[in-house]
Amino acid sequence: MLRSRKKEYTIIEDELFRIRLTALMDIFCHMLRFNKKDAPPNENECVYGFLKGKIEGTTRIVTEVETILHHPTPDFEFNEQFLQDMADFNARYIEEQSLDRIIGWYKSTNATIEFKAMDVKNHLKFQNLNPQYVGMIIDPQEFLHDNGYGFSVFTLLPDSGGEINIMSGAAKIPWEIMSIEEYKDSVVSYLKDLVFKTMERKKFVTELSEAFED
Repeated sequence: MLRSRKKEYTIIEDELFRIRLTALMDIFCHMLRFNKKDAPPNENECVYGFLKGKIEGTTRIVTEVETILHHPTPDFEFNEQFLQDMADFNARYIEEQSLDRIIGWYKSTNATIEFKAMDVKNHLKFQNLNPQYVGMIIDPQEFLHDNGYGFSVFTLLPDSGGEINIMSGAAKIPWEIMSIEEYKDSVVSYLKDLVFKTMERKKFVTELSEAFED
């Protein structure tokens, strides 16, 4: 299969994005729910969600994700409801006395891993709230066919005046998958939950609109 030439991005070497394997697995489970069997990759629906965790200095640490919605294309524009959902999750975390917050968003793509015009437009709504928020783009085809993990993490570069806008360029942030030893009890609980859902024929992940369904 022919793939378009990849765009080169600046890499911000002194920043880091760390993600738990269980959070990454939830994203892949979210994608697999809306993959069409035997369909070409560009006909698979794209999924969107929030990255939950904390920011320590210049390091973003993702411990969980919130699986929000799916869309026919990778060009869904973050609307008022999407941003309100983020605010509602943060309010709930505060009420639960959790130190975690939404620190970015993710989406899957049925094209290539690039930070395109709609991604810039969407991310402005996040990065203007907090300059350390990030966007994560995942391509399941790259995960299967390339020697990599099929995702990249992006931020927008400020201009000489420290501002970001619709014309801002994107840069990549180095990432790593956290060692399981750091949260092995959570991994065991996660695997037990997957086994239970499989036995009960339940969805591995549910979207926000399904939260109150049986």
